[in-house]
Amino acid sequence: MPVPAKKGSGQAPATLSQAFERELDRLDGEPAPTSVSFFSDLELRLHPEDPPLRRVVAAVGDTTLDLRDLAESRGPVLVKLVTILGDRRLIVPAGTRLVSRLKMLGGEIKREGRVEAEVEEDEDGLVIVLTGVSVLGDIVIEGDRS
Repeated sequence: MPVPAKKGSGQAPATLSQAFERELDRLDGEPAPTSVSFFSDLELRLHPEDPPLRRVVAAVGDTTLDLRDLAESRGPVLVKLVTILGDRRLIVPAGTRLVSRLKMLGGEIKREGRVEAEVEEDEDGLVIVLTGVSVLGDIVIEGDRS
């Protein structure tokens, strides 16, 4: 299934393998921790022993999700966002590849540092897949600069 590149990025869409798609479907059906925040800021740090799926529901406040400890993880990590009025910042290890299936209204995805926008089927390493809905807020993907 083609993954659309960000408009104006000048990058070709990435293609995900069927095995990768099956893994995402499997993850999406599993129970997962859900973090909820209303009218406040939220900071989360994921660790290798955490499940590879995280749900975040946030309204009127900023959210920071730190994924740097997942640098040695294999396979995808699925982050499902439902957010209204606030910016979301994901801090990822350098070289992390990003697949966005996020529906956005009134905001954009911004990349800072080393974050790859395409996925090669034969590459190993951390792949972050963003899904869900974001209304009136930016998503900033910050590649660890260390």
